[in-house]
Amino acid sequence: MKIRVGTRGSKMALVQTELVIDELKKSFPDLEAEIVVLKTAGDKRQGTADAAVVDKRKWMHELELAILNGEIDVSCNSAKDMPAEVAEETLVVSALKRSDRRDAIILNYAKEFSSFSEIPDDAIIGTSSLRRRAQILYKNQSINLIDFRGNINTRISKLKSSDEVYGIVVAAAGLERLGVSREQYHLIPLEEMLPAVNQGALALQYLAKRDDLTEIFSKIQNSDSQREFIAERICVQNLGAGCHSAIGINAVSTAEETKLKASVFSRDGQSIINSEKTLQKGMELELGMEVAKELLEHGAAKLLCD
Repeated sequence: MKIRVGTRGSKMALVQTELVIDELKKSFPDLEAEIVVLKTAGDKRQGTADAAVVDKRKWMHELELAILNGEIDVSCNSAKDMPAEVAEETLVVSALKRSDRRDAIILNYAKEFSSFSEIPDDAIIGTSSLRRRAQILYKNQSINLIDFRGNINTRISKLKSSDEVYGIVVAAAGLERLGVSREQYHLIPLEEMLPAVNQGALALQYLAKRDDLTEIFSKIQNSDSQREFIAERICVQNLGAGCHSAIGINAVSTAEETKLKASVFSRDGQSIINSEKTLQKGMELELGMEVAKELLEHGAAKLLCD
């Protein structure tokens, strides 16, 4: 059998796609996989000011169209980059065991990190994520935040060539997958910063009618990671939130239950609404809906729209 796997052309996207293909071939040695690289609108704007207004669909639209038009069989993406709403003809599932979901900080000067509250006043931190910006300001209103765009290697190079920027915040999973030395960054505790929806996970999107692909991809799914994937994704969908929303969310699934914690922040980090619930394994859809409902009942919609 041959499958055509669509992906963006960045080094990160290609590494992730190869990880998935390698695992598929362990279960299906005769499988032939072709990587099809597509350039999206988001790729064309990456690193520019226009990137600030690009939503997640702009990063994935060309890949989704290629699936719908039969040009590829499946797309492989960072799950955190998947839009909450996708074409109804398609399915989105997680692949492999979820990698580290935490964020990481790369410092230019300091050797240690424990909390944003301990970073010096007026220090400059680079990040373009509203979620990260809001949580940093929630901890320390004196930090100066600047947009820092581009792929991870570009951002690291920009940081190291700057005499002013104190540090940058990125996803730990991306650093791991690109082989960045562990000595170059500090992991940010989940108590300090909640991750983005499905951060650290990989996602596959394909036509829902392709039962053959569902069977194949089930062989490379991790059951705990898939349950976490569902709980977080359903919660964000029910919040009606997009990538320009300051939402931190984290699900943890065990053999018996799944716990979901979500926080919605105002963009200035001055306000926060929290919800945390636990339900038995297999009720991740209900869990995501219940957490979203509680957040909305406590005024999350206003923060999401501000």
